[in-house]
Amino acid sequence: MPTRPSLNLQTLLLIFRFVSANVSFQVTSRMRHIRTKFVSGMMDNEVSKVLYEDFLPQALAEGHYVAAPEPVVVGKGLDHIQAGLDAQRQGVSAKKVVVSL
Repeated sequence: MPTRPSLNLQTLLLIFRFVSANVSFQVTSRMRHIRTKFVSGMMDNEVSKVLYEDFLPQALAEGHYVAAPEPVVVGKGLDHIQAGLDAQRQGVSAKKVVVSL
């Protein structure tokens, strides 16, 4: 029977940082009266089809869902990837840096 790898200190610290950052984010959001939703584990199944093909496009078109934060489009095509990375390095606050493909 194969042995199970043990958790080392680095792995435990990484898990602790992830959990504490998530808790901090949730507390800060609620204090500012910001509602957040986290969707995880969406694979090719009936739920993801209903969500991403049926519900979300219509909800975005009707304004029930708003894509936030506002994107900063730096260009179109792979040749603009570096411009996107440069924009990110210069510091972007509450914006998505986007390169359209």
